[in-house]
Amino acid sequence: MHEHVGHLRSMFSIFRVNHFFANEDNYTFCIDIVVFLGFVINKSGLHVDPEKIKTIQEWLTRKNVG
Repeated sequence: MHEHVGHLRSMFSIFRVNHFFANEDNYTFCIDIVVFLGFVINKSGLHVDPEKIKTIQEWLTRKNVG
């Protein structure tokens, strides 16, 4: 984490020198879970976002044919 924060400081320093600005509302740092394009990425790996498949999992199965 210490190395990562150092990289971020270097990057933001370069931004400042070159008059680039970032909207802080668009960024999050030091989080454990990222939800991106319908997937959840965390320490244990890449998983499908449960909210995206909730409807399919709750479908009722047909009792009769025809």
